[in-house]
Amino acid sequence: MTRVVGYEVSTRLQGTEDTDWVRARFPVEEGITLPGLVREGVYDVEIRSVGANGVLSAPATLTHTVAAAAREGSLALPTNVTGNIASAWDYDTEVTFSSTDSTCTVSITAGTLVSGSRTISYGASSVEVTVAPSETFTLYLWYDDPFLAGGTLDLEASRNIMDSVAGSGFVALAPLEITTPALGGPPTSGGGPIGGGGGGGGAGNIQQDPL
Repeated sequence: MTRVVGYEVSTRLQGTEDTDWVRARFPVEEGITLPGLVREGVYDVEIRSVGANGVLSAPATLTHTVAAAAREGSLALPTNVTGNIASAWDYDTEVTFSSTDSTCTVSITAGTLVSGSRTISYGASSVEVTVAPSETFTLYLWYDDPFLAGGTLDLEASRNIMDSVAGSGFVALAPLEITTPALGGPPTSGGGPIGGGGGGGGAGNIQQDPL
């Protein structure tokens, strides 16, 4: 399998022409930030992985609704959509990690997703991923919950953003930036509140620049 070196993200306002797609590429080690989006605009989004040989994958598609107001810190995460309904995590929801030089444990507190007129409660959960000493990477997190039933579910994680948008029933959490300790070094930790963002189809992995 060819190594993934980046992502190509294409966006257009819903209802516009096929010629209105705007495309940008991002190295795999960087987050995806899309400048110039219209506030409260609803966008069609396509994400393709870029292989080391330059070949693009088939697109993962989703819909993204831009937040109405600028926010800072963890609140800058955009309001996203699940089934075209705006959704956001309760401000008390937290995602944290603790990493040795070989294993990283990511944990999420019990939290509530507000989606339209519904509130969906999720139990606390965690996932372990294999890591190497002295590396920094972004980990993408989600639940597989196509019917928004809530409850205590397995926390899914991948370094590849394409995995987080592969299912139409995925409920996205904020991407987590992880730095592991040097070989034999003390554990590292980080994370914090993710309130104000969330949603389905991996849309929580896309951020817009403040306007």
